[in-house]
Amino acid sequence: MIKRKPHPIGLEAKTTACAVVGVLIDFEFQEGTKPMAFFEYINRTNRSSAWLLRLTKAWHNTEARTVIADAAFTQVRVAVALKRIGGLYLIGNVKGCTKFFCKNELKAECSEYERNKLVCMTKKITVGTGFDAVTVYGTGWRCTGEMVVTYVHTGGTNAPGTDRTKRKYTQMSDGKVKTLEYHVKRPKVSSEYQHRMGAIDGHNYRRQSGKGTGALEKVCVTNNTKDRIFINIVGWILIKIYLIQKHSMWLVAWGRQEDVR
Repeated sequence: MIKRKPHPIGLEAKTTACAVVGVLIDFEFQEGTKPMAFFEYINRTNRSSAWLLRLTKAWHNTEARTVIADAAFTQVRVAVALKRIGGLYLIGNVKGCTKFFCKNELKAECSEYERNKLVCMTKKITVGTGFDAVTVYGTGWRCTGEMVVTYVHTGGTNAPGTDRTKRKYTQMSDGKVKTLEYHVKRPKVSSEYQHRMGAIDGHNYRRQSGKGTGALEKVCVTNNTKDRIFINIVGWILIKIYLIQKHSMWLVAWGRQEDVR
């Protein structure tokens, strides 16, 4: 049972998804600290790095892909391990895992917030020498007057990215609500992360929300571990079929627009 999760009772799985289509690519059920101490890559790096290395193994040293990782996985050691062992790049939001990361320096040295100006700074460090050398970047982006969002990355840049659209709501004296829309400049590393970070959450929402029909995990309730695994996998497959079909229809529509041009 994991109390912080929307669905606290069930199986915990680490997953990877395609950030473009949204389909689930791979998963790894968590089996506890002791048995997982013998899993692949544990003897070469730390646990968080080993998770991502196992889940991205299919692309190791074959394709120069970028892994978008949430705060649970994002560490300097993860960025180094992915690049050194798998040849993969990383963009991740740093929250609690700050070992070897310059989070305090980025927050202290980042300039004051200006609404129509990109306010960010980047520091870099090279870990290792020769063929093992990996350059890791830390970027802090001041998105409000109080908040500095920090990223660790080996891919992505602090060049200007797409603006973040925000809305401010004001209650008027006549009871109506006035909406003011404005844009906040952000670095490319942030726009790439925020644009792609929702793939797994989107997949989970579609599988568990039960819009239109009851969610499979709520209809087929069981305490049997094997049955719960089977139900999870069936749910993943159904959502995967839906997302592939949705993406294929979008490609067809886009192709027709190109033909008209």
